[in-house]
Order: sequence, then structure tokens, then C-alpha cells
Amino acid sequence: MSKRLTCMSLACAVALIVSACTASDTATPDNTVVASESAPVVSKPEPSAVASTSRAPAAEGGDCPDLEFAQAGDPEAVAGWKQQVPVDGGTREFANGTAILDDAGIPVEYTVAAGDVGAFIAERFCVNLSYLNAINGVRRNGATNLDPGDTLNLDAHTILSVGDEQCVVLQNRPPSPMPPQR
Repeated sequence: MSKRLTCMSLACAVALIVSACTASDTATPDNTVVASESAPVVSKPEPSAVASTSRAPAAEGGDCPDLEFAQAGDPEAVAGWKQQVPVDGGTREFANGTAILDDAGIPVEYTVAAGDVGAFIAERFCVNLSYLNAINGVRRNGATNLDPGDTLNLDAHTILSVGDEQCVVLQNRPPSPMPPQR
């Protein structure tokens, strides 16, 4: 199962790179569901305890920071990766769901819309797909197998409390290391 998820993550990462290089292509990814209209951004009144990670503008041409390995002992690390703070670049094809924001305006949750694809959701929020899979691997099986209404976690501090897959909360093994949870 671990090898299969690693291969799927690698395949999604390659698909993301190829899609960024061929933005004019209109090919539909294989793992989509029926398309629907765009959903609004909704604010969620909740205090933010996000780490002081630098934020870059959302991806429109590749200006997001690269995924970095965390320094040894970094309390904000997620499965060995440096924590990424999402920035909503707005709805786009294959990422039309609803972003839930904290009081600071930082996206903390995402409600999947019909037709959404993990790689495009990662691009929308300027995070790497491997990172998105890592923070969604406890309560779901990563950011793959998406169904309308599923909840994706976007906040490394809520790995144990946010996310579901077809309204089911899984109990998978948490990543190590993992930042403090709230």
C-alpha cells in the first residue's frame, strides 16, 4: 500500500509539472468526477496558530516556493518537510471547491467540488502535492480519490482534527515529525 501511494504521489507530481508546462492543453485528468460550478470562499471564525513561514503569491506561472526539507528538530516540520502556508490563488479548472479561511484569512480547509483533482488543488493553494498528501494522510488517504463534499485539510496544525473521505474519518498513522496540534 505504501509503495502504491508513493507511486501515485509521484505520478500526480509529474502530472502537475506537465500541466504547468502545457497550460494551453485542455486534456481532462483521468481521476475527475462530474464538473460543477464554482464555489465561494467562506470564512471560518477560528484563531490562527500558523507558523511564521514565508508566503508567496498563489501559483499563476510557477512563483510558489519549492518544497523544502525541514531542518532537523524543526517543531513545525511535517513528515520531514518544511511547513507550507497555503495562499488561495482562486478557483480554477479542477479546483473549484470552497476554501475555509481562519481569522487571519489563511485557508485552513477545502471542501471538494465535483471535478476537483488533488494536483490542481495543491496548485491553487501554492503547496506541493506531496505536502498536501502528508497533512491529509491521517483522517483520509491523502489528497487522492476525491469526491464532492470531501474535506481536505490545509493546515499542518489540524492534521488530527480536519479532513474526511466520503464523510468517513479514517484513523491512519500520523506523520512523523508533526507540528503541535490544536
